[in-house]
Order: sequence, then C-alpha cells, then structure tokens
Amino acid sequence: MRRNTVSEELPSARVLAQRVRAERCRSVKLAWLTSSATARKVRMSGEEAVWDVLQGHVTAARRPAPRLLKVFIASTRTDFAEERRQLLEVVGPELQSQYDNMGLEVELVDMHYGTAGDPALDAPLFEDHLHEIRHCHAVSRGCFFLCLVGNKYLPYALPRRLDGETYEALYAAAADLSLRADLLHTCFCRDDAAPAATYVLQQPSDVTTAEWASTAASLAQVVQAAARHLLCAESTGQPAAARYRQLALSAVERQFSHALGLAPGTAHRILAVVRDWEKLPPPEEWEAEAEGAGPLDFQDPPGPQREQLKNFRDRLAASLPNENRVYLAVPWSSSSPGLDPDSEEHEAYLTKFRELVTAKLKALIARSLEEEPEVKARNKAVQEVFQEAQSHLELISSPDMEPSLQDPGGGWSECLDKVKAMMVAAAQGTGERRRHVCV
Repeated sequence: MRRNTVSEELPSARVLAQRVRAERCRSVKLAWLTSSATARKVRMSGEEAVWDVLQGHVTAARRPAPRLLKVFIASTRTDFAEERRQLLEVVGPELQSQYDNMGLEVELVDMHYGTAGDPALDAPLFEDHLHEIRHCHAVSRGCFFLCLVGNKYLPYALPRRLDGETYEALYAAAADLSLRADLLHTCFCRDDAAPAATYVLQQPSDVTTAEWASTAASLAQVVQAAARHLLCAESTGQPAAARYRQLALSAVERQFSHALGLAPGTAHRILAVVRDWEKLPPPEEWEAEAEGAGPLDFQDPPGPQREQLKNFRDRLAASLPNENRVYLAVPWSSSSPGLDPDSEEHEAYLTKFRELVTAKLKALIARSLEEEPEVKARNKAVQEVFQEAQSHLELISSPDMEPSLQDPGGGWSECLDKVKAMMVAAAQGTGERRRHVCV
C-alpha cells in the first residue's frame, strides 16, 4: 500500500519557511506603506530604526524596552520595618507621580508586607521570592533589587530540597559537631519518585505556629553550622563548596547572591542601604527584651553571626559601585527597641533615608533610559503603526514559530492571503482612514 509522501518537486521546508517569512514581511509593508503620506512622514522624521521596522526588516525588530520600575526589597523581617513602610507609602507614590507622564509604572515589592510569619521559615515561599527577584531583573528599568542591611544577620533560610550527597555530608558533619543531627532525619524525607537521591523538607501547612518557628530555627542552625564546617574542609573551586556556601548564608544574603549572579553587570542595578545604630546599650540592657526585637541578633561572646554580618558588609562594598551604596547612622532610642517615628532624631533619619533612596533610584532610571532608549516616532499615528509592526516582526523572527512555518501542510498560504487582503483593503480604503479589522 502506498503511503502519502511529499513530492520531490515541492520545495524544502527551509525554503518554504523563508518564503513564508518574506511574504509576511511584504504584508506588513503593503499594509502600512502603500500610503505615500505615511512614508513621507516617517522619512522626514529621520528615525531610521522606525523606518527599518516599517519596511519589514526582521532584524530591526526587537522587544520594546520595559516601562516598569519593579524593585524587590530585601531585609530581615524584624529590622527596617519603618523604612519599608516609608518606601511603600512615600517613596513609591512620589516616584510614580514624577514618572506618570513618561508612562513608567513604579512597583516596590516588600515580601514581608501583610505576612503573619517570617518568609524565611517557609522554604517554598522563599523559592518564590527568588523567582520574583529574577522577574524584577527581567522587567525593571534601572534598579531591580534594594538590599537593606543593619545590625541583624539572621534568620537563615531553609533549603526546600537537598541532593543525597549534600544531605549525607550535612548529617555526618552535624553528628561530628554534636549538633541535633536527628532534626535532619525528622524534617527531611527521601523522595522516592526522584531519579536521583533527593531529600525534601517536610514542613507543615501552617508555618506561623510557634512550634514550627522553634523547629525551623533549630534546623536552620544545624544546617548552617554543618555547612560552615564542611566549607572549611572543601576546596574553594569545588562544586560542593558552592552548595555549602549557599546553605551557610542568611536569607537576605542568599537573595543578594541570587540577584548579583543573574547576569554580568548586574551590580550596577542593585542598591544597598547599610544602617548603623549609634550609642547602642550594653548587652545586659537589651538581652531581656522580646526575642528578635533587640538591636542585634547575636550576643557576647562573638558568635558566627557577627563574623558573617561583617563579611556580608564587606562583600557589599566589594561587589557594588560606590554610587550604589548608601551608609546611614541613627541614634539608638531607649524608649523603643528600634525606630521611634515620634523621635525628632529618627524622623530626621527617615527623611534623609527617603531622599537618598529616591535620588539613587532616579539616577539608575536615568542611566537605564540613556543606555537603552525607547525607539519612538514623533508622529503619534506613525508610533502606533510602528509598535504594532514591531510586534508582528518579532513574532515572525521568534524561534518558537519555526516548527509551524516548516509544516508544508499547515495552510499558511491561505491564512496569509486572508490577512494580506484585510490589511491592504484597510490601507487602500477610501474616506476616513481606518486600521485593519482584528485578525
């Protein structure tokens, strides 16, 4: 029995794809350049990029520059609460009012806002935060990550899953250090469905309970201490060392590391604010305060958190340009364990904080607009045509379109004929000019 085969006289899939692409490009030209008046306006404007797109040159099409400032705010939950409120309620609306006329939308993302517990205790939620940082990097103009660092380093973020080798190494190290290695066995369960040995964190559905907060804090201390111990024994360049290094970092430093490693040159789009308390009371005066509410999260004698916080600050200074770092100092108030909005000194600090952050964000936006300006036409009608043609051409040049373009039986010629007829009819129509109907 004879099967259906493609005749040898038919062109190859590659040739057919090229023809279809060329026909699409000609359709765009026919739709909008048959009007000599439109062509004259574009030529007179002297904007070559717009002219190339309207001519149908696929290589001229590029994704339009984003019109969004989306900044992820990273800080510990119990620290910088007042500063985060100032960013959301004052800095954000002020920037939005200034950039409204440019069509730039301002969005500041505070993952602590409206939450009942610390997101660092929720491993899946913490992973979502890392994805949100990646999204901010992809769409934001200028700054996309704002890191607030004070005198607190904790908490550590729990890993959602561990590979078998890392789990076994952490368990052995915890046992050698006389830590609660049983917590690893209790809180991590092996995933039998995974192709390789993998251990998944078994956290409760409600992570806001006091029981889970205590368990998670203890587990994080075990993982961090074991990871630091293993890191000292590993060579710096080994893959295992990189995994242990990430496990030894706090939640905020892990977020900073994630943001910094997204792409080359990312450091120029990150802003850091480092705050120091002046005239801190001696430890015996604040150790009795509510847990987590004191000015520090470590006590004397110096522990690993103090060293890690110092290293984190040094890392910020070494990684970010001078103009992307802000250093502030605020007097400690004995009336409250933190900022007191009713204090004149603290109000002056908050005013300075708002002004400096606003100025830095504006500078980063201006630099982004200078390095990647939006391609625009002076004539509003031409601008609308340009944006639509740009979208059409980018879709054509997308690799995702290749499989369908290479399908000889896809019926593209008939579809193209209909689209071409609709667009040409609209361009050549009499009376009031109108755009083609919805395709």
